[in-house]
Amino acid sequence: VSHTNELVVMTEQKGIIRWDGYEVIVSTSHKNSIPHVHPWSGVLYEDDRSRIWTAYPESGIVVSSENGFNQITTSSGLLSDVVTNIINDDNGNIFITTDRSLSMISPSGKIYTATKSNGLLNYGFTRKSAFKTRTGEILIGSRDGVTVITTEKDEHEESSGTVRTAG
Repeated sequence: VSHTNELVVMTEQKGIIRWDGYEVIVSTSHKNSIPHVHPWSGVLYEDDRSRIWTAYPESGIVVSSENGFNQITTSSGLLSDVVTNIINDDNGNIFITTDRSLSMISPSGKIYTATKSNGLLNYGFTRKSAFKTRTGEILIGSRDGVTVITTEKDEHEESSGTVRTAG
């Protein structure tokens, strides 16, 4: 369910289907440009800019927007194509957990990555365990505890923040 209370489904054959409770809208204008991926989604997320982020098993992420589709994989900068969570903060950053890291994609598209060497508890993020609190913190569960992310924008409109773990 989207942040506008629409049911959103991405299909391999029809593209993106939205239902607002009254009308079904099929967005097929870019369906032929969807990269060939596994026929079912592991993680589906709509960000605050109405882009649909879909993670397929071991195929990275497909991002759908009004401009078409974009695939993000290890060749784009992720450490792994096995995605477990996708969530955005209040500053337009997208956080992605994989079986090997925590990555942040900034609004400009730059990918930053944290691993155990940066203080993460482990790589065992629990699938679909990301949550944003009312205060804007992001909580992501793992087999050893929880990772808490807080971000803020500086005067250059770049995001910075802290990653804390509790386990």
